[in-house]
Amino acid sequence: MHYSEGQWIDFVRGLTETAAAREMQTHLGSNCADCQALVDSLSVVERTAFQDRALPVPTAAIARAMAIFRPAPRVSFFDLPRVLAEIVFDSRHQPLLAGVRKMDPQVRHVVFRSSVLQSEVQLEVRAPKRILAVTGQLSTPASDELLAKGMRVALTDGQLTLAEAPANEFGEFELECSFQRGLQLVAWSPQGPEAVVMDLDGVLGNWKQSVVTEDGPQQ
Repeated sequence: MHYSEGQWIDFVRGLTETAAAREMQTHLGSNCADCQALVDSLSVVERTAFQDRALPVPTAAIARAMAIFRPAPRVSFFDLPRVLAEIVFDSRHQPLLAGVRKMDPQVRHVVFRSSVLQSEVQLEVRAPKRILAVTGQLSTPASDELLAKGMRVALTDGQLTLAEAPANEFGEFELECSFQRGLQLVAWSPQGPEAVVMDLDGVLGNWKQSVVTEDGPQQ
């Protein structure tokens, strides 16, 4: 059998595991002309690349490259006016049997709504590291223009951004951060007009205590 080009690239770069490298060396020793020719060619490329990496790059060349390829500054929600979304649904307040509510206290479904945006959010506490996983989907009551332009979502403590990610074309997103006080979920478009703030701290308040009671004291 012959090895793939990708496997030989790892071989000449010294990245192949010891046992596999021995097998590949044995294959070369069996006088496989095709694989030997490929290895010789790749070895030349690797030696050339190694020598190139050792060459100093002029500071002026780096500056010109940065000027050409520097990305445009990304608009943060800190740069936009902010509006607070209201909670229109909270699964914790749904009438459930006590035994059913007890089965999974670590998952919560909440729906936030503002004048321009609605967000359906699932909150889950993942033990043992007390990680809050936030999975959700954004929608716009008026039109999908905001989603088409691209939305971003962030978890913040009100001062620092703890996690940030783009929403996909369907408005779906997923973020994680440590389970702590003062958390906010913020959604915005780089084109504006405003950032929508969803207060998770108010949602997590009493629920946090129930999760801690269920799983033991928080670290």
